[in-house]
Amino acid sequence: MITDSKWNPKFHVFPQNGGWANDPNGLCQINGLYHVFYQYRPDAADGSGRVFWGHSVSEDLLHWEFKGAPIAPDTDLDKNGAYSGSALVENGVMKLFYTGNVKLPGDYDYTTAGRLSNTILVESRDGGATFTPKKAVMTNADYPADISCHIRDPKVWKEDGKYYMVLGARTKADKGEVILFSSNDTEHWKTEKVLTTKDPFGYMWECPDLFMLGGRKFLSLCPQGVKADGILYNNIYQSGYFTVDNGQLQDFTEWDRGFDFYAPQSFVDEQGRRLFIGWMGMSDSPFPNPSTKVGWQHMLTLPRVLETYEKDGKTKIAQRLLPEIGLLHGAAEEIKVGTDSRPYSCFHAEIENAGGDFSVRFGDMELHYSQAQGRMALLFTNWGNSIGAGRSGRRAIVGDVHKLDIVIDVSSAEIFVNDGEEVFTTRIYPESALPLHTYGKGLSGRIYELNV
Repeated sequence: MITDSKWNPKFHVFPQNGGWANDPNGLCQINGLYHVFYQYRPDAADGSGRVFWGHSVSEDLLHWEFKGAPIAPDTDLDKNGAYSGSALVENGVMKLFYTGNVKLPGDYDYTTAGRLSNTILVESRDGGATFTPKKAVMTNADYPADISCHIRDPKVWKEDGKYYMVLGARTKADKGEVILFSSNDTEHWKTEKVLTTKDPFGYMWECPDLFMLGGRKFLSLCPQGVKADGILYNNIYQSGYFTVDNGQLQDFTEWDRGFDFYAPQSFVDEQGRRLFIGWMGMSDSPFPNPSTKVGWQHMLTLPRVLETYEKDGKTKIAQRLLPEIGLLHGAAEEIKVGTDSRPYSCFHAEIENAGGDFSVRFGDMELHYSQAQGRMALLFTNWGNSIGAGRSGRRAIVGDVHKLDIVIDVSSAEIFVNDGEEVFTTRIYPESALPLHTYGKGLSGRIYELNV
């Protein structure tokens, strides 16, 4: 455990022994125990070095125990990285599928030639402590002919007695797609269909996740190469979902409107909830993370509960704040508008708005709501010496705001608007505990210190 970092989170998964963490993988629950695997580079916090799968477990989604890195890039199938994937649990057996990345020696661009993307299966009967030998269930020869070398991130599930897999892909014409496969035994796969848009929407679609929720089908993915459009698509790479209607993709919606969110994955737990975890970071991001200087970088989001709701005649997905957060609640402090609270490093603020504009500040991180515009802004107002470490502003049209939940875990902020109809996620780097300050005639609520 890195003990000299003032930015270590208390109840989020992060590379506690040093290194770099990114995409959540292999999410599942077995016999009451939650398992989160994730991309893990133990050799360097700057993202260089070998790509393993890290593994953490929890009984309550809040207290996490690091179990090591059981999947290493140690065979000819994955020698240049154990890339992202998913878990399928049957009869207590954990089946993990992931992309084994191999770069052939030579003068290649590794997009049109020179890269092998092996879809690998391993199994564990002891909760991820040991695994069967790696088996390639698909190789480049099994993918559609028009796909480039970039095809990865298998998400696998079982439906009506049959197995299905989606892989994210980049075509040779630089168009993002998701390929759907089917299997009778999880080892022999055939192509079913291609899911894409009529017009190109980015050149590569990563981290696909196709699921049913509230009686509707949705495709979550991360398109790369989508240009900013006003207050939309402001990160270097995007993350969101399409509604799938008769095989057609409609109404792309961004999952998160903050600075640090990518590569999410969902799974259904033993309570029947569809839980959702993202990477609180992004490749090639222009925003620094000062924790790199003390040996670690990035973390995963707090698990969220996905539920559908209706708005403007459309079915959309809300990311509800994890109810288990209440297990951490300490003493409550009533919010006094116009007055600083006491300083906090970890807290959950529940804020109600009876109407009108308002602002909420934590250090120089400010949330500002304009009722006339129906717009919420997340701003860092002191760029020269900001807890945002170079992050500036993000905005979203949110309509009327009646509720705000803010969860701070030392170096992260997750902001849920109207029970997760919109979410802003960002890293923060305060030098010490800070007070919360609110302004707005219609505001009320309370702040709970979070005890771990």
